[in-house]
Amino acid sequence: MAAVNFCIGQIGKKYKLDLTNRGIDENQKSWYCSRLVWAAYKNQGIDIETTGSINEPGITPRDIMRSSKVQNIRFTFK
Repeated sequence: MAAVNFCIGQIGKKYKLDLTNRGIDENQKSWYCSRLVWAAYKNQGIDIETTGSINEPGITPRDIMRSSKVQNIRFTFK
């Protein structure tokens, strides 16, 4: 729940694609989607980014998807 609260606290901030910034400062003025999700968990001590030879610049959805700390859950809308 703390990760969700971190994200809620960022509502209203601008979107900015900045693949070089790895900070988790709650007071920063902009986020991009994957980095916001990563920062919310990193702020709780859980790093969901992958590293290694297949790692992309910045924090991407694929980095998060490949993380051993993330579980994919499938569900169907009715």
